[in-house]
Amino acid sequence: MSIGPTTKSIAEMVAERPSVDNQDVFNALWNITTELKEKVFARFDLQPDPCSAAYQPYGGGDNGPQGFLSTFAGSEIDWLVYSWIGTPNTSFTNMHLTIHVGPQYDIPHFGFALGTAPDIFMYMDYLPRTDLWSDVSYLDKYYTGTNERFLQFQSDGRFSPFVSQDMSMRLYQSPTSNCYMVPPTDETTAIIRATAHEMIDRWLGWF
Repeated sequence: MSIGPTTKSIAEMVAERPSVDNQDVFNALWNITTELKEKVFARFDLQPDPCSAAYQPYGGGDNGPQGFLSTFAGSEIDWLVYSWIGTPNTSFTNMHLTIHVGPQYDIPHFGFALGTAPDIFMYMDYLPRTDLWSDVSYLDKYYTGTNERFLQFQSDGRFSPFVSQDMSMRLYQSPTSNCYMVPPTDETTAIIRATAHEMIDRWLGWF
């Protein structure tokens, strides 16, 4: 049975359960993010941007929030962010692998985020470079292959669709965006890992 959509904000969910030690879950999710990042770096020649050099890592004083921020660019990739922030031992973490493609391609940008609030938050999407309402050929080309996985998540009662309270965030998502809250288990983490690799492998195959 589906547990229905999640309409609470991340802040509200963390406030309800503020002291969950999620260090092991964080480690697993950060490993997934790093696995994807390594696949990207094996394909593209990317150079670090000095703007983030001072934030590797940052924070963490008196057991407070901490994080890691690294940014890169190259001839085919305009901007890549590989980062995390949070307090893994007290409920909240957030990590990103965000990749903006160079203008010589029409390939969608790659949007990816995982985190804990304190259940797992997951977001995986291909960010369109055109208006999908009017460019149906672009929709068919880049999103048909993701539709089956989207429908699988929609019918899996463990994964609660995360509905952002911010309208602009909902607007930015594609019709097959995978954005969910899910309790952390070995099985759900394995599903997230498999989907993440499926998403990055398909995206890399478009170049």
